[in-house]
Amino acid sequence: MGYSILRFQQNDNLHWGVLKGNKIAPFAAGVNHLKEIMDNHLSTAKSIAEDSSEGSIDLNTVHIVSPVTRPTRLLCLGLNYHEHRAEVKADTHSKQTLFFRKDESSITGPTDNIIWPKGCNLLDYEVEMGLVIKKSITEPIQVTPENIGDYVAGMILVNDMSPRDLMFFTPFSQWYMGKSQRTMCPMGPYIYIFDEGEAAVMHKMEIKLWVNDDLRQDAHTKDMITSPEKALTLASQGIDLASGDVVLTGTPGGVAVRPPGKEEYKRQMAMEPVERAKVFTKSQLATGRFLKEGDVVRCTLVSEDGSINLGVLSNRVTK
Repeated sequence: MGYSILRFQQNDNLHWGVLKGNKIAPFAAGVNHLKEIMDNHLSTAKSIAEDSSEGSIDLNTVHIVSPVTRPTRLLCLGLNYHEHRAEVKADTHSKQTLFFRKDESSITGPTDNIIWPKGCNLLDYEVEMGLVIKKSITEPIQVTPENIGDYVAGMILVNDMSPRDLMFFTPFSQWYMGKSQRTMCPMGPYIYIFDEGEAAVMHKMEIKLWVNDDLRQDAHTKDMITSPEKALTLASQGIDLASGDVVLTGTPGGVAVRPPGKEEYKRQMAMEPVERAKVFTKSQLATGRFLKEGDVVRCTLVSEDGSINLGVLSNRVTK
């Protein structure tokens, strides 16, 4: 069985700890970056996790921050669940793997507020499983179910917030700029570190997202189109990844955005860009599914047998 690590603030100082029930056992004093943890301190964390003693700090007395630290790369898989491709009418591309980037400036903590991006009207959500890179990848490799644990240290819960109008209706469709707005990537509260030979559990995780009390996304990681093993193999053909980087594996169905039907799409595409943006935004807001100020977005990632629980992301939307 693996264990969970976290990063927390206490008395204005940041610390690393191993989660032990409702207690924290601190480790790696003075370490600032997740990369250092991955490179030099996992053996210490494992020893603490296996020790029968309790932690010395009550979990409820500290502020948990994102365990993913700068500098880092956030490499994302888009449209990676069949249901999500179908709902956004991209199922004709079911054999293609889509990669994109999200900037580290978007990272925020598991209970911190999501700050509404300037100029955004269509704020959407996307719960995802993130994979934390353990070993740097600097050349093409073949990642398999047998060796993925050599390259991936563990899992983290992520909400890939998506300001749809900033992505679609700025010049040239600015996915990177839209998705990289500050606070658009809540992460945490824990990183679950795999025990040896345990990485296959990433295919046995139930992933959910609520807006207030409304369950919007409810899926299983076995339903991914491109598996984590294949994604890392494909990415390695031309992209470097370092320890402490995170690969976001895509979101399931249930997001707020709903593309127009075929005829309506043709009608909108014949419009001038400014008018098209207005018509699209109005029709999307009419669904009532996009986020509003004051909404609380809550996410979970739990193994199907309940033995692994990555905690809860709970973020309020504020302006």
